Order: sequence, then C-alpha cells, then structure tokens
Amino acid sequence: LDATTDYIVRRRQQAEQDAIAGEVASMAIGDRRPWEIRHDIPIGNEHGEVQVTRVITTPLASCKELLFSVDSGSGDELKRTWYSTQACHDGRCWKWALAEPAVERWGSLQ
Repeated sequence: LDATTDYIVRRRQQAEQDAIAGEVASMAIGDRRPWEIRHDIPIGNEHGEVQVTRVITTPLASCKELLFSVDSGSGDELKRTWYSTQACHDGRCWKWALAEPAVERWGSLQ
C-alpha cells in the first residue's frame, strides 16, 4: 500500500513539474505567465506563476533557470510561496532538471 501511494504521489508531482517546465518552452528572460495543473482526481489541483530568470546554453543542453509560485487561497487570503529550479530541453520537450529545490515541496520523493 505504501509503494502504491508513493507511486501515485510521484506521478502527480511529475505532472505538476511537467506543467511548470512546459510553460518555459517559449519564454524569454523576464517573461512571467501563469501555470496550472488539473489532475484527473481534482484534489490537489495547483496553480501559480512562473518566471524565467536565466538561460543556460551549453553544448550538452539548453536550460532555463526559473522561479515559480504555488498559490493557495484567493483574494485577501491568497498565499503565494516561491521556489526556484531549472528546466532543460531534452530534444522533445522541456523537463524538470533539479531535485533539490523540490525536496521541500515534494518531500515524499525522498
């Protein structure tokens, strides 16, 4: 049961990470835009904002450093928590590149 629960949590977290990384594909440094994820089971749908802060181009990969928020509540109760990470182009799409910034948010991956 624990392994199944961990698998489901990892799949949902990967979907969130893919949604955020997918937004940066056409973004330039300084661009900001909203992101959101709609899960099949709507519990835990997330949204926020993503901003590209740096482009990193090497012979091995094209990556972007980004800040993203996860918003909860609305109006006067809005709480926006910011995180940083990197996303890289894998030849087909943009994918989440770092584990460390995710540890606090997605701790069950450890």
